[in-house]
Amino acid sequence: MAIRVLLLEDSEADALLAVHEIRQAGIEFDWRRVETRESFQDALTTFEPHLVLADFTLPHFDGRTALLMTRALHRDLPFIFVTGTLGEELAIDLLKDGATDYVLKTRLPRLGPAVQRALREQNEREQRRAAEDAHREALERYRQVVENTTEVVYSVDREGFFTYANRAGLRLSGYSMGELWRLRYSELVLPDHRERVRRHYLRHYLSGSLASNVEFPFKTKQGEVRWLAASAALIFEEGEYRGFHVIARDITEQRAYREEILRTSEQLRALAARLQSVREDEQTRIAREIHDELGQALTGLKIDLVWMARRLKGFPAEEGKILLQKIASMETLIDETIRTVRRISSELRPGVLDDLGLAAAIEWQTRELSERAGIKYSLEAKDVTLDRDRATAMFRIFQEALTNVIRHASATSVAVRLRQVDEELVLVVKDDGRGITDEEMGRHTSIGLLGMKERALMVGGSVDIKGSPGKGTTVTVRVPLQEKSAGG
Repeated sequence: MAIRVLLLEDSEADALLAVHEIRQAGIEFDWRRVETRESFQDALTTFEPHLVLADFTLPHFDGRTALLMTRALHRDLPFIFVTGTLGEELAIDLLKDGATDYVLKTRLPRLGPAVQRALREQNEREQRRAAEDAHREALERYRQVVENTTEVVYSVDREGFFTYANRAGLRLSGYSMGELWRLRYSELVLPDHRERVRRHYLRHYLSGSLASNVEFPFKTKQGEVRWLAASAALIFEEGEYRGFHVIARDITEQRAYREEILRTSEQLRALAARLQSVREDEQTRIAREIHDELGQALTGLKIDLVWMARRLKGFPAEEGKILLQKIASMETLIDETIRTVRRISSELRPGVLDDLGLAAAIEWQTRELSERAGIKYSLEAKDVTLDRDRATAMFRIFQEALTNVIRHASATSVAVRLRQVDEELVLVVKDDGRGITDEEMGRHTSIGLLGMKERALMVGGSVDIKGSPGKGTTVTVRVPLQEKSAGG
């Protein structure tokens, strides 16, 4: 696109020489020559020039006035004096008034390069101004977002003093910006948490990470305690640490709700543990009564049948034979009933767990289920002294793990290992079956798996289940040997 050049020149010949020099520089342009103040004023608005070339001395007008008129309308329009004589002091004054350059008519070949330079600088100024305007607009949009967001936004300097807080921050804290400027952020953090927060931000600074999240309580101006979840970003200028910006959310209500959920969960878990303990006690009582009372009654009944069999030997042969067959059938039924009573009693509460300990109970249960399902097994179990609750929890988890192997794994063998690792008792049950999938572990219907994990949690332990397709499933149970203290 051709530029427009306005020439303030009373000599047509000098104007044509100037036009020639500009064209020699390869610049495409349209031009207009004016001589008077009125025509110059009109051309500034109607011709809308990109460049003004002006003689300094004219019959009824002067270049300085033209420069001031131009600057009144166009702050950055390139303005070059093309004149016969111009003293050094006058040239400096004109440059101070806003002239872009000056070229003497005796050195007119300089005009082309001077125009090129003036236009290039003008273009650079326009680009820079556009970038600055865009930057200012972006900053204003950012400021509007920050000021109107419900999140708390604040900045602190390298000494920890507040340098900025948005409306949400001022509203939440109760302080004015003038008051915050005199405070360090740590002064608002509750004393018991200041060192933790300080160390957190120090680690953030030393690691050079982009963002850092921390939760902490602070006290408002009115004395109310609120909790913030804050994400901080360090501020560096020319490689030097200057402070940090923080975006934070008020999580006081969410934290109270979360703590209530945790408290309720703990209460429910304690209740479940109590119910589990009561159920185990009841099962133990029932098992003992079944074993002792019913077992003794069945044994007594068998003794009576034996006595009757002896007395029947004097009966007539045919009648005695029939009665003896009936008694033998009754003895067989009683023996089967006694075995059933023992099995039910063991399932309710295996006496070996209370009498011989966890390792013996695991060995017994492994052998029983192996014989029932025809699965090979290997066992390594070292006896460890545990209180009744932990031993029961570990055994019931083991029972559920073995039951899952038999029901779902399609396994041919299972390896069981029970040992102490540091202050924990670790039980590992590994089968060679199809391998449990993530989908199966995530199902809300997997009551058995949830029960295993809940039993472990009740005694401060954990259950980890990992499946490998076609290679089997590994269940790892960890239970502390002793109850952890409140501080632990």
